[in-house]
Amino acid sequence: MCPKRKLLLLAFLICTYAAFSQTAVISGKVLDESNNQALVGATVTINNKTIKPVNSQSDGTFIFLNLLPGKYALLVSYVGYESKNIADIEVFKGQVTTLNITLLPAKNTSLTAVVVTATSAKKENLNALLVTRRNASVVSDGISADLIRKSPDRNTGDVLKRISGTSVQDGKYVVVRGMNDRYNEAMLNGIILPSSESDRKTFAFDIFPSEVVDNITIYKSAQPDMPGSFAGGLVHVNTKDVPEKKFLSLKTSLGFNSITVNKDFYTYPGSKTDWLGFDNGTRKLPDVVAVIPTQEFNNIRFNDPDRKQNIDRSFANTWGVYPKASAALNNAFQLSGGFNAALSKSQYPRLGGIFGITYNSSQIFAEQKRQYVLQPTQSDFPEFKFNDSDYTHNILTSALANFALRLDANNKLFVNNILSVNSNDQLILRSGSNFATGQPDIKSYSYRFVSNRIYNTQVGGEHVLSTAKIKVNWFAYYTNLKRDEPDNRFMNYFRFDSTSPYIAELAVGGTLATVSSGLRFFNTIQDNSKGYNVDVLFPFNLFGQKQNFKVGNSYYYNSRNTSLRYFNTNFTEFVSDQSIQLQPIGEIFRPVNFNAQDGLFYAEPAFEFLTYNGNIKNLATYAMFDNRFTKQLRIVWGMRLEQYRNELNGLDQTFKPTPLTNIKKDDWLPSANLIYAVLPKANLRLSYGRTVTRPVYRELSPNIFYDFVLNAIFNGKPSLVPTYIDNYEFRWEHFFANSQYYSVSLFYKKLKDAIEPVASIGTGTLTVDYANISNTRNEGIELELRKDFSFISKRLESMVFYANASFIKSKVDTVGLYESKKSTRPLFGQSPYIINASLQYTEPKTNIGLSVLFNKAGARIWLLDQYYSRIIFEEPRPILDVKLSKGLFNNKGLVEFSWADVLHKSSVFFNDVDGNGKYNKGTDLVAIERKFGYTMSLSLSYRF
Repeated sequence: MCPKRKLLLLAFLICTYAAFSQTAVISGKVLDESNNQALVGATVTINNKTIKPVNSQSDGTFIFLNLLPGKYALLVSYVGYESKNIADIEVFKGQVTTLNITLLPAKNTSLTAVVVTATSAKKENLNALLVTRRNASVVSDGISADLIRKSPDRNTGDVLKRISGTSVQDGKYVVVRGMNDRYNEAMLNGIILPSSESDRKTFAFDIFPSEVVDNITIYKSAQPDMPGSFAGGLVHVNTKDVPEKKFLSLKTSLGFNSITVNKDFYTYPGSKTDWLGFDNGTRKLPDVVAVIPTQEFNNIRFNDPDRKQNIDRSFANTWGVYPKASAALNNAFQLSGGFNAALSKSQYPRLGGIFGITYNSSQIFAEQKRQYVLQPTQSDFPEFKFNDSDYTHNILTSALANFALRLDANNKLFVNNILSVNSNDQLILRSGSNFATGQPDIKSYSYRFVSNRIYNTQVGGEHVLSTAKIKVNWFAYYTNLKRDEPDNRFMNYFRFDSTSPYIAELAVGGTLATVSSGLRFFNTIQDNSKGYNVDVLFPFNLFGQKQNFKVGNSYYYNSRNTSLRYFNTNFTEFVSDQSIQLQPIGEIFRPVNFNAQDGLFYAEPAFEFLTYNGNIKNLATYAMFDNRFTKQLRIVWGMRLEQYRNELNGLDQTFKPTPLTNIKKDDWLPSANLIYAVLPKANLRLSYGRTVTRPVYRELSPNIFYDFVLNAIFNGKPSLVPTYIDNYEFRWEHFFANSQYYSVSLFYKKLKDAIEPVASIGTGTLTVDYANISNTRNEGIELELRKDFSFISKRLESMVFYANASFIKSKVDTVGLYESKKSTRPLFGQSPYIINASLQYTEPKTNIGLSVLFNKAGARIWLLDQYYSRIIFEEPRPILDVKLSKGLFNNKGLVEFSWADVLHKSSVFFNDVDGNGKYNKGTDLVAIERKFGYTMSLSLSYRF
């Protein structure tokens, strides 16, 4: 679409939505303060006789539309509960005022109304937030959209590190309570997400832009109505819901990285759609090659040399490297809108929807030093020593479209859709030495384009049987995840002294190594998931208290198909022009150099373990009681049965399909959460839950994956068994006015047959396998505090300090770990401490906001080896972020300045030579050092 048409479309949308901004809306929820349940049919009356009262719906929501700007008061009443009067609710033109209200059960049995007056709408909202957390049946922590907006975080991976007990590796892999990413489950709107990576069991949370997220909750204790497949945490991402009023919002931003801007940014010929996050076919495997089976590809050279020459020349020569004048500024754009309208003259049925498009583009340069020492305690002489210049262009884009149809107060249907694409286009220029292969001076090139695309659609309903108050929730879903790595390439040149020319390292005569220079790698992973969930809640009375019994059934099916082809470049045995090896990177792969008789040709390793496919089926049934024995004592307990099946298939030596593994497990997973209200606003929590984490495709498959940056080969192990975890929890939490609170949590986890990746070295290349580890436990303490400054002055009530700190200790038996001086070591990826702190302030009159955020995680194992001295630890890296904002145009507009990674400390990975688990400069050996710059950005948004 041309720029003029885009401007015309934008102007039309703005004019259309401006017509809907003249009145105001009050909306919210009515909840039972004792158990967090929505109150269906509560009467909400406004102090205006011309406006009819409304009743709360099946999820407790209520709404008043088309209000004139001004101040109002509400009276909320419900049979058997104390009524509540809320005064001084000020509404503004074109804005939605949200008011969440909690009601207490009446202390007497008569139907006489008891009215409790709340001082303000703001305090009622804060009280509702406290009630939600206080009455949660499980131990959980989270972050809301409001806090996400106050941080400079660009994607969900960045957001997660703000949550108590949570850290993030490589900007996208979440570690909860010291349990690395494979021990945490990912969910989107109640749906389990498949693993997004080709070389590990994990989900990369950087795939979702933070703009589409409403809230993130990490459940840390088990409950029968939740998946039982986690040990650290169940990370639940909820996207934005249907609004209460029509709106249109625009946001745009520009920014830069300090070590990237105003410098040459190297790139190579890509596709014209790279800016959208996907390749248009430029990098795809040529059609003439795709139809040739792997086991037949190499024979064509001998049977039909002319055909082989044409086939080899069909590969694109996109190896040329050239600099741009300068890296483009980081930029982002967001357009979102929504509606909510009655389909008839009466209040019901109502149809609502929310739409959003986000686009983020960033170009980042990083310098990295990398070495690997085979015997760190005896010598500092490395196997290899590399200097990398890393040029990465990241695209993160998404489209959101959610709809809800409210049939009446007790019945709601919804459809949620999200499409998100995250791509990394990475060029690495490497220099240095590879002493293990006898190359003292090298010059290497790596080209890697990875595109992750996820599409999810969900259809469901919420229903309340008005007489019995039975609640039925159901949904069905489909998720498609595609990981595309087209034409990833690696090329190495070497020379023996500075006076000699660089020589291309190429195989000769059809050598079929899986890792070599001149390598081209084509990989596609297709994941399809589908399933359903149905649960029914039966309320009843016992012991003079309200009780709940909940039963449910869910089914999850996932299938994965991989398509993987390797090609390495060879010289023929009788090459006539050896000067080809001296040609630069942009010329050596020209079609004219490919000749199956006396030039270059491609050979394909015909190994049966280069591909796999499989499926997972999990049928779960559960029963759960939510019992209150007194007003203080509550126990949520029950049993979950997961009937798990995992079939994995590969190829045998004749390339015929053959089963690799077939896991069949019926897992009974009990859990119990006890909550005792020691004080009206203070809880003591005790919980136990049995969970299980299972090995999946990548960990089970012997399929080989080569990582150029790490210089490592990954392969799986079909004999891996599931890990069973017994989880114990203690938490004390105390709540105060204005959403102030503190909490202290103790946790203990005992793991049977934990799974970890273990590396070994050979001929200058790392090999990473997976193994079950016995005798493993994980324990720690979490501290959390939220405090405002109203004790100094009433004016500082909106200044809030928040902090959480976790101190974690895990123990893994060191039997089989050579050189270890201790009987135990930490779990892979576990930090001994995690610290988060923030100071946030919004000045009420000027609407100037300031957020200062800090994050730091302690040293953790980044690469696990069979020898302790070869283990690579990641040094703690403090991250400080600042965000300043100012409301404009009667608070419809907002300008924001973000300064991310203010300290921009280098990331250091080291060999712990002295064995104390800490980095000591001069004693420990640096394996990797990566330099970062700080990032600044300026954004402007407007809500029509």
